[in-house]
Amino acid sequence: MAKVGVTMSIRFRGEEVHAFSVHPDVPEDMYSTNESETIPHAYGGKEDGGPLPAPKQTGPHALLATAIKNAKSKSEAFLADKCEGPVKLDDV
Repeated sequence: MAKVGVTMSIRFRGEEVHAFSVHPDVPEDMYSTNESETIPHAYGGKEDGGPLPAPKQTGPHALLATAIKNAKSKSEAFLADKCEGPVKLDDV
């Protein structure tokens, strides 16, 4: 069976400038309903006042959701460094 994950490459003017893969072994718990009170767009367990079914916390879909979340973090970190530049000692 193929390993669940995400492979991403970032291109600039047709040239690949960064590539990475994320293949988690264990899914993260991304569905804390406590976060929905403080973090916009977090899972809240309700939609239009009614309860949602419990999300799957195991299996390939949970691994894929974890991989997507981690790939987003990695790509944002890379792009922030390229767009905003590395942190300078004067900025700290």
